Amino acid sequence: MSSNASAGWFFTILVYCLGGLSSCAPPAPPDSRFERAPQVSELAGSWATRYESKVIEDKATGKQYQLPAVETIILKEDGTYDQVFDDGKSPRSRSEPCQWRVRLGSDGKAYVSLLNMRYYLDGIEYAEAHPRNVDLIIEGSLSNLSSLALCDPYVDINLCYTRANP
Repeated sequence: MSSNASAGWFFTILVYCLGGLSSCAPPAPPDSRFERAPQVSELAGSWATRYESKVIEDKATGKQYQLPAVETIILKEDGTYDQVFDDGKSPRSRSEPCQWRVRLGSDGKAYVSLLNMRYYLDGIEYAEAHPRNVDLIIEGSLSNLSSLALCDPYVDINLCYTRANP
């Protein structure tokens, strides 16, 4: 057998083996995928996150700071939500409720879409002047609603909202 033929067989076997390995990759965690979108009633209530270990750079001023703040989102069954940001000095809340909805993405993940959210990771002043639409991934299991968390998929600082104490 010529060396070119041997190399061809080697390459074919290598591709076959690597292809087999990639098909054996573990599937995505089942807790992050849902057969159905969660119901509004399953998500309604208070959700909170703490900013204690998070560094925020204010896009309005360029200043960086670390706050011992707590942000709470109150999802209401009528499709509106309230948002409170408490930095220990003066709690900030919206004067008007905003809209939210739950959806199941084509990727099998469920999302809570918050319209006109004050995104405090952009800084307090910037967030209040420039609200934006935010999609939070719903993590956890519908069989255990208390295990659910609403997580920001775009930040590398693990910003997740968990059920707040009633």
